[in-house]
Amino acid sequence: MATKFLRVREILERRGGGHSKLYSDITAGLWPPMVKFGRASVQPEHEVSAMLAAVTAGADERQLRELVATLMSARRAEFARWGAASSAAPSAA
Repeated sequence: MATKFLRVREILERRGGGHSKLYSDITAGLWPPMVKFGRASVQPEHEVSAMLAAVTAGADERQLRELVATLMSARRAEFARWGAASSAAPSAA
């Protein structure tokens, strides 16, 4: 499954508010941190959708922090799977 990445402008269009509120929420652990992709700061679309669903459902700050932790754990696990798969590939001699 291909991951679609959203730029900050697209995230702000979906969630509302401005840059300051977004980065304040990231600092407070209420929104997942951005991923640097070259010069751009982006975020996987599925993370944005999960966060917006939680906010819409009325999640409190504790629940949002738990969701952020879960999403970050999933990022690390995906990276570990990718790293394991690439190290298992035969190397050209």
